[in-house]
Amino acid sequence: MTEERPVLVATEADDITADMVITELNRRDVPVVRFNPADIGENLTVSARFGTCPAPVVGQVRTPSRTADVTEVRSVYWRRPEWPTFPHLSADDSRFAAAQVRYGLGGTLYALGGPLWVNHPLRIAAADYKPAQLVLAQQLGFTIPPTLVTNDPDEAREFVQAQRQAIFKTLRWTPTRVTTCR
Repeated sequence: MTEERPVLVATEADDITADMVITELNRRDVPVVRFNPADIGENLTVSARFGTCPAPVVGQVRTPSRTADVTEVRSVYWRRPEWPTFPHLSADDSRFAAAQVRYGLGGTLYALGGPLWVNHPLRIAAADYKPAQLVLAQQLGFTIPPTLVTNDPDEAREFVQAQRQAIFKTLRWTPTRVTTCR
């Protein structure tokens, strides 16, 4: 991977959208290092040194099949990766370990000054608040349809009746697991 600068693709294991992006990058002969932060450990290692010259951050992101030098990363595609949960640890130790990964791996990637991010996690976090998005869009001149955010069922009914039609959207994408009783 020394001939071309790699693209890091941080995503969950089964992400068809990321698969399509990687297929296109492969078609263009762009090196790709795909990883999921949940795989930290044997299947993902990260080493970063700070306070070195000439780059402020040097190190590597390694998977079993690929290695990327962080000083050579051209871009980072951040698409709904999962953070580790460490279920084999006690609740306190699991929270501690997960925080260390989030702030160690995440902080290292966020510190990379050169690569283009699609989409930077800190910008994703800022955009996670739909009501704030609506206000910003309106401030930028976009037309915003009548919108209600409420937990009051009567107000929701009144709003839908007044509009004659409505679309329901969640405020945030939230993975869920459906369980059934047998």
